[in-house]
Amino acid sequence: MHLLLALALLAPAVQSTAPDAARVQLSAPARVVELDTGKLGGDITRLAWAPDGTQLYIRTTKTDYMGNETDRHYLLALDGSKPKRVDAAPDWASAYWSWKSSVASPGSPAFRIQVDQSNETLKSGAAPMGGALAMGGSEPSGPGVGSTVGDVASAARSRQQASTVRLYIGKETIGQWTNEPVQPGATFGWSPANVGVIAFADHDHENQLVILDAAGHRQVVSGTKDVEQPAWSSDGRHLVFLQKTGRKKYDLERMDVTLPQ
Repeated sequence: MHLLLALALLAPAVQSTAPDAARVQLSAPARVVELDTGKLGGDITRLAWAPDGTQLYIRTTKTDYMGNETDRHYLLALDGSKPKRVDAAPDWASAYWSWKSSVASPGSPAFRIQVDQSNETLKSGAAPMGGALAMGGSEPSGPGVGSTVGDVASAARSRQQASTVRLYIGKETIGQWTNEPVQPGATFGWSPANVGVIAFADHDHENQLVILDAAGHRQVVSGTKDVEQPAWSSDGRHLVFLQKTGRKKYDLERMDVTLPQ
């Protein structure tokens, strides 16, 4: 009984300190450097902060026609210099990625991402019916005459299964993939526990950058679109993300973060 009373008295205090994403102050995005994935040797599949906030780790991945993946590793200073290739990912990059791409907020296990999977048959176009007649030829006669083998194959190709995995929090789509591997962390990044929010690319609105808290308050970062790999610094004072500017070109953007008092 005493414990329940103590929790009841504590609850308002906890609620009052809950973060409000709409009140988090973000500086205007500033470009750090342009990245060319053609030169880096693959798609950017990881972006992580060093614990001291002085540099970033970048991993690129290239997939060949057999499905084999080759990774490259880079370290990037925040002074506008080009990425420097290294032999392997530093230990801190894996530790950072484990909480950055987790299913739940580092500061609140109840603030978490839900997963929905659906399958749908897609029809790319009407399949030809009636064999040669449907293609403009003359109608053959005889028992069992109908669509040709080619027609049947074409109809089969026109009906493909689409498997879609959607990550969401409340009404917000945090990431969505159709007929491709899910990449946790590619479209979102949890903040450290002292901030208590998530940054994500809004799938339903041109992948613009959005900040969201557990209560559903949101802040849209104006002027952003085609955002990937949002990543908070370990102290919560900075946020970086990639913004696609061309087929293989990205700007690495940085913002300063000020938490409400």
